[in-house]
Order: sequence, then structure tokens, then C-alpha cells
Amino acid sequence: MDRIIGLVTVNSFVIVLFLVSYFLNRLSNNGIFFGVRFPMEHFGEQELLDLDKAYKKIISIVYIILFIAMNFICLKANMSNNEVMEWIVAGMSIGTMLISNVIFIIYHFKAKRLKKENGWTYKKRNVVVTDTTLRKPKKDEKFKSLNSKWFLLLLAFPIVMGTFTLIRFNQLPQVMEISNSTFGVVKPHTLRGKLIIFQFPLTQFFMGILMYGINIMINKSKVDLNSGSIEGTVIRKKKFRRLGSMMMFVTALQMMLMFSVIQGSILWDFDITIINYIFVISLFLTMIAFMVMFIRMGQGGRNLQKTEEKDELYKDDDDKWILGGFYFNKNDPAWMVEKRTGVGWTVNFANPKSWIAMVGLIIFIIVNILISIAISK
Repeated sequence: MDRIIGLVTVNSFVIVLFLVSYFLNRLSNNGIFFGVRFPMEHFGEQELLDLDKAYKKIISIVYIILFIAMNFICLKANMSNNEVMEWIVAGMSIGTMLISNVIFIIYHFKAKRLKKENGWTYKKRNVVVTDTTLRKPKKDEKFKSLNSKWFLLLLAFPIVMGTFTLIRFNQLPQVMEISNSTFGVVKPHTLRGKLIIFQFPLTQFFMGILMYGINIMINKSKVDLNSGSIEGTVIRKKKFRRLGSMMMFVTALQMMLMFSVIQGSILWDFDITIINYIFVISLFLTMIAFMVMFIRMGQGGRNLQKTEEKDELYKDDDDKWILGGFYFNKNDPAWMVEKRTGVGWTVNFANPKSWIAMVGLIIFIIVNILISIAISK
């Protein structure tokens, strides 16, 4: 892995994770504070504000230390050895996420204790509301997520590049130099084979199918309507879903373009070093831009709420969320739901469908890694 690309990858990951951790409560779903649901009227309590302030201070100190340590290790490590660099980046990434989650769990229990000690809940008000227009928007709906058919258009990239590859395959040298792979850098002298030559079109194909499936699942996922007013919450949820689907499409489009350029460099033998830098930087800027928008909007559009809005939808469901982040509800038929903390979606661990989906995704990732490792040898 190139030194500059390695440093950009590491630092972009740290920055995004820091923003998600620092603005955790701002990004969480409406009415949620450290994974605990509070009535809207208590969000201005000084004890909660002090808790959030203390959390942000600790997170800032931890990430400054991690940022310095990760850059120091990356600069000192042998970045010409791709395998070593990959293990360093993977290890640091996992370690950073573990530290962030440990800090979150500590403050989750602190928030839970405050809620119990102060009796901050509605004992008689527990409302259940559904809105079918969130899953099946009307044709003239102003705010709706991208139609999943848009993601099928991304399959044009692997089809076109696969066709060019078939045409050019017999013209390629028997032994060639391929500097890029889907999982690192291939050895300079590589025997021509269909697996290695078609790796990027295949990756593009599976990525397109994966993004198409994810968008369908998100559109059909259960929506959290447990805090705020009915009308205001529904509108915010629709805006949030639209932004989420747009982010996925733009990111997938950039990845498709990048893989197409890399495949073109294999087929027509041209240098893509500068182009790679451009794509990595553009992906980083796209991630930051969307992250800023999500911070401003919040999970489910939480931060678009009007101050005078009434808390018509309060439902105390803390017992259904383990550690404030793992949804487990046997009585809920939905297997995919909005995340309680942070941005995105998660699964209902009590539903067998969620385990089938997770196992399938893990198998897909492992197979891709094993194929890439086999290619690199």
C-alpha cells in the first residue's frame, strides 16, 4: 500500500469515527441519549448536559492519543510491505472501535441510572404508531428515498468492463504486472488467468447487487416512531431516508468508477497512480460531506425537529435494546430497524432472518478475501 494512500485511509477512518463518537447523541434517534429513551421535556436537564460534556471531553482526549499513535506507527512501519500495512490498519481500526464502544457503554449505564433515580419517564403514556407511507411512498411524494432500480443501473459498469475484458483477454501477455487487486497488491510477475483478470468486474457486480439489496431492505425496514409529534416525525424520517439512499448511491458510483479505471489500466497498461489519489481523496471528501449532513440532520432527521413540537409518540422501550445498541424483540416481526444510537440501520437479533442475512454477508466478505488472497499468491 502506498504511503500516502495508507495515511489518508487511516486518518479518514479515525476522523469519521471521531465525528460519529463525538456527536453520538446528536446523531442518535429522536428522544435517545446514550442509548436510553428520555421524554423530550427532560433533554435540557443539567445532569444530562453535564454527562454529555464529560463524555465529549474523554472522547476528544482518547482520539487525540489514538490519532498521534496511529500516524506514528504508520510512518515507522514498513509501508512497502502491503500485508504488514493491512494488518496494522485492520488492528488499529478494530481497536479504535472497541475503545469507542467501551466508553459508550459506560455512559449508557450512567444515563440509565440518572433516568431511574430521577423518574424521568411517562408512566401512563406509551403510544404505538405506524405509517405505511414510509415503506410504500406515494408516486407524488416530495421526500422519498431513491428507487432501488437506480442501483441496478450500476450493473452497467461490470457488464461494460467485463465485455472489454473478454475482448482484450487473449491479447494480454501470459505473464504480466498487476499493481492493484481487490485486497492489496499483487506480486509484480503474475500469470494471466481469468480469476485475476476478471476480479474487478466481478467485484463491481457483487457490489451492485449488494447495494441494490441493502436499499430494498432499508426501504422496507421498520421506522422508529417513538418520540416527538406524529406529523413532524414522519416528515423527518422521509428526509433522512432520502439522504441515506443518496449517500449509498454516490459512494457506490465512485467505487464503480474507481474499479473501472483500475480494470482499464490492466487491459490497456497505463499508470493510474495520480488517478488513485484523486479517487481516494474524493471518497474521503464525500464521506466527510455526508457525515456533516448527517450530524446536522441526526438519525432519522432528529435535529430537524421544531422546539415547540409536542412529545406525542413517547414509548419507553429501553428493555428491548441491550446495552442501548442491540435490538432484541421477539414480538416484533421486523428484522431490520433504525439504529438507536448513531446513523444507519441494524437488525432485530430475535428474528431468525437477521441471522441468515448476517451469516450471508460474512460468507460474502470471507469469500472475497479468500479469492483476493489466492490471487495475490
